[in-house]
Amino acid sequence: MVATFAIEIILALYVLFRYHMTTIMRLIVAALTSLALFQVSEYFVCGGLGADGATWSRIGFAAITMLPPLGLHILQVMTGNPSRKLVAAAYGTMAGFMAYFLIAPNAFVGHECTGNYVIFQIGNSPATFYGAYYYGWLLTALIIGFNNLRSNKFSKKVGAQITALMVGYLVFLV
Repeated sequence: MVATFAIEIILALYVLFRYHMTTIMRLIVAALTSLALFQVSEYFVCGGLGADGATWSRIGFAAITMLPPLGLHILQVMTGNPSRKLVAAAYGTMAGFMAYFLIAPNAFVGHECTGNYVIFQIGNSPATFYGAYYYGWLLTALIIGFNNLRSNKFSKKVGAQITALMVGYLVFLV
């Protein structure tokens, strides 16, 4: 967790200082920072930096909740035809789940700190809705990405970037 956190923070800083800050670069830095925040939350769920495991669980879930809308937004910028309504809907649902995880007193039913991994536990009903949110936006991005690739209207470089994003999504899902 610590090594992954360090790699993600280093990559975020590298992008931040190496490249001109375009919309896509800002989104990439936000995604890497969200991933890093999740890793540090996972590490500290056993208690750390003056916060208990429940607080770190909240922070970790809020961090990973950002990933599907950020990925969709990155894809929309890559393809050059961002659907503002779709991206806004993704960010709107993201904000709702983040608020729930950060504020709702019973958002988590427990967490467990073991030697090799951490378990975050949310209730069955919230888990069902969250799964629909998370995987729904991932599948939406995959469908949009594949449809854009089939159109074959992109340069080889952009097509390769879209393909890389789609492969990353598929590897994550598998």
